[in-house]
Amino acid sequence: MINRICISINNRCNLNCRYCHFHEKGQIESVDMDVFKILDNVKVYAKSTFKIGMVGNGEGFLDWPLLKDYIAYVEDAPQISMYTITNGTVRLNDEDIMFLEDHHINVGFSIDGYKELHNLNRCNSFDRAMENVENYRRVTGHYPTFNATVGKESLENSGKVIDFFKPFGTRVTFSRMIGKYGITLDEYHGFLSAAEKVIS
Repeated sequence: MINRICISINNRCNLNCRYCHFHEKGQIESVDMDVFKILDNVKVYAKSTFKIGMVGNGEGFLDWPLLKDYIAYVEDAPQISMYTITNGTVRLNDEDIMFLEDHHINVGFSIDGYKELHNLNRCNSFDRAMENVENYRRVTGHYPTFNATVGKESLENSGKVIDFFKPFGTRVTFSRMIGKYGITLDEYHGFLSAAEKVIS
């Protein structure tokens, strides 16, 4: 039985990260779709716990009013949970952050590690993203989760990357970088094993 899906609500992003495989061949084509119809289908289908990731090709917070509407649309279906991932550069106001908190939306910030590494991959966005991480903590009382992409430079500085995340005391999802700057599955698993010893 299918128990999760991902929906890309847009194809727009305000960054051009060097490893982004969605955009490495140029601008991706936008396709119109009725997200509300998809959500209606999930409501009918999901008889038990079902998870929807509002993630994908673009930065969802660039279309915050739409994302907010989608979240509100499933609030009558308690078996459905949602999460989203942001590059952290779009600042939401306190009320909107609390909307996410009140609707139990897990918000993952894409932070690749310490400043120099993050900026190498993600368009010098570290300071702005971390400012919004701290703002999220101020409003909610806890840190968001993190999503870090592990590439060659991460492997070369694995201890420094892992130590960066330890003080936050929150979940970190490490993803394997693919494509031009990618790493092998063995390298990725080796990194995960090292991270598990430090980050609980």
